[in-house]
Amino acid sequence: MILVVEENYGFSTVINPTNPPMPYLNSLAQRYALATQYFANTHPSIGNYFELTTGQIITNDDSYSNTVSVDNIVRHLVKAGKTWKEYSESMETESKKLLSELQKKTPNPDEIKKIATRLTASCNTCHSEIRDD
Repeated sequence: MILVVEENYGFSTVINPTNPPMPYLNSLAQRYALATQYFANTHPSIGNYFELTTGQIITNDDSYSNTVSVDNIVRHLVKAGKTWKEYSESMETESKKLLSELQKKTPNPDEIKKIATRLTASCNTCHSEIRDD
């Protein structure tokens, strides 16, 4: 399953059969499925991402950095033996900022290395911040 979430653009700007700005995405929507009745439940966006992954709005605070302990879709995928990936715009920049902050707060170099490896495993493929432990 692939779920594409586009934000900051109106539906007709992204899905446009006559003059598609994203032709490949439009072809996938025509060939497979297109959810047309999903609307934001809250603003800013972080609450909607929690709604998609946990079924509830955990917070609307964009600077939220706590571990999410409630049940979530990632746990179900892992339990079922499925793999998952998240492709996020600007995640590399955010990961580098987070790593920099952690280096200031965490004196243990082994812990920093572990976190750095997790955060920078791939600049284009970033795993969700919702942990499965």
